Formats: sequence, C-alpha cells, structure tokens
Amino acid sequence: MRAIVTICNQGYSELLEYWLGALRKVSDLPVFFICLDGFSPSLPDNAVRIMPNSTTNPFPVNTPDHACAEKLRIFEHLPSYISQVLFIDIDVLVKHPFWESEDYFSISEKMIAICPDLFVGYKEKMESEFKPFDPSFKMKFKADSSYFYFNTGVFYVSRAAHAEWFSIFLKTWADYVKVIGKYPSIFDQNIFNYCLIKHNLSVHQMPVVNNCLRQYEKLTIQDGELLLDGNIVNAYHFNGGDGKKKMERWKDMQSKIYASS
Repeated sequence: MRAIVTICNQGYSELLEYWLGALRKVSDLPVFFICLDGFSPSLPDNAVRIMPNSTTNPFPVNTPDHACAEKLRIFEHLPSYISQVLFIDIDVLVKHPFWESEDYFSISEKMIAICPDLFVGYKEKMESEFKPFDPSFKMKFKADSSYFYFNTGVFYVSRAAHAEWFSIFLKTWADYVKVIGKYPSIFDQNIFNYCLIKHNLSVHQMPVVNNCLRQYEKLTIQDGELLLDGNIVNAYHFNGGDGKKKMERWKDMQSKIYASS
C-alpha cells in the first residue's frame, strides 16, 4: 500500500493545517504524521497520527537532528502494510500531484526517487566535512559534471528496497557524531547524500520543479501557478529557518498566489 508521510512537532504545528489542506486538494492517498515531543494534534479521519518512542532515537530530543533522524526511521513507525512511501517535509507546499506525471512509487521499488539540490554551499563542502570521518570519501559528480547531491525534503522509497538501508544511514550518522564529536551540517541531508555516494546506491532524479527551493531566483507567479523557467512547479519547499519563519514565508507565498489568480 502507498502512503504519504511527514514529521511534525510543536514548533512546526502551525504549518500542519496548511500542509494538509494543500495536499488534500490534490490527493486522497493515506497520510501519516509522525508527531514528536508529545505533540498530539487533532487530525481528520483521513490522516493518521503516529507517536514514536523518543528513547530509541540516537539523538537527544533537544537537537534538530533528533527530528530529522525520524525520516530514516519511518519504516519502523509505519504499519507493515505500507510498502511504498512518499515523504514530504511539513514545510513543503504541494501544488500538483507530481506522482501522476511519472510513477515514482513504482520506481521506488528499485531506487530512491529524489530531486537534486542546486543551492550553493552544502554540497561544495561535503568532502571537507566527511574526510575526517572517512579519508577515502570523494564527492560524486553526474555525467554533466554537476554535483550528485539531493534535497531530502521530498523523496520516494519502498520498504523492501530501503528500510534496511535507512537503518544503515542512521547508524552511519550516529557513528559520525561519535567519531567527529559534532553533528554533520544540514541535519539529515548531508549524511543521506554521503551514504548514497559511499554505497553507490541507485537514484532516480526527479525534475527540480517537483521540489522547488525558495532560493531559485527564476521563480515567477502567474495565474495562480508557480513557474520555474516557464515550467509549472509541483511542490515548493520553504527551507531554512524555524517554524515561525517558514510560516511567514508560506503565508506570503499564498498571498502572492491568490493575488495572481
């Protein structure tokens, strides 16, 4: 069975209603909320609340990495009948059902389907960040010489192909912290990309318009649609900052979309 999953805590609680409201306009797939730190929101009948055991998370509850680590534990929390997952961060506005343009759920039975992250800063520092942990590590590049580096705000995975790998990712993350004495930058994303490269895992690259980051300067709004280089954006990621800052960005974007309609 296929499902959409996200993670939320009290600090991002205001986003939940907006996130689910936008999603329900385009999909009736089952939705599961992994709720952290005792956060227990009221949800409609078509959404399921999961309250994980925080003591089994390798990172303290007062660190951002604690919440991000739950991405790699999703198959531990979900019912066993959920075989394929579309994970969407709670700060992602879904405008169109991009899983209908290409069957990413089926693709995830063999490989992770995920979008590249073009933002300058994190990928360029991967080697210097991970060489003290793994001296043999080298950054990977794609055929066009761009970085093999992906944004973990939206991705498709399957239980059969990825549950075991996610456990390895999480153990690697914990080992990194033990060896280096600090957390890797950008929470789950850099460790996720390190493991993709280290283990030479297959990736199906989704178009950037499936997960547009706010830093893309070429984004425009026309007739209620978000456009990137003239292409309709399916999902918009309000990355960076805390829950309050992301909610401000969301409301501002929503006002601009309504004004252009």
